[in-house]
Amino acid sequence: MARILIVDDSPSQLLGIQRIVEKLGHQILTATDGAAGVETAKAELPDLVLMDVVMPNLNGFQATRTLARARFHPQGGVIILEFHPATSIRFGGAGGAAPGSFYAPAMLRRRSCGNGEAD
Repeated sequence: MARILIVDDSPSQLLGIQRIVEKLGHQILTATDGAAGVETAKAELPDLVLMDVVMPNLNGFQATRTLARARFHPQGGVIILEFHPATSIRFGGAGGAAPGSFYAPAMLRRRSCGNGEAD
């Protein structure tokens, strides 16, 4: 069982990822912004970090670079997840995130909420 830190400011995304990872039998740590993610990673030393991109205080790329500068290198690395397709364009992809990080844009099916909006 691995200890996995999930860093995401969206409560629904955080809960969704948490449920998936828990079903796989792993221990979950969470943080709701980039700065809190950095502090939690330093204090708890997780095996893997799943990092959102667009967050307050530090975005996912900034938080990942901060961890790299602090010589924090989880065994499983940092996986940068993003659920908004335009984010990689705005931030220029993960090329500047940090050595050893992996950018994984998550493709989710759009579905109607019943009010004409997609969730």
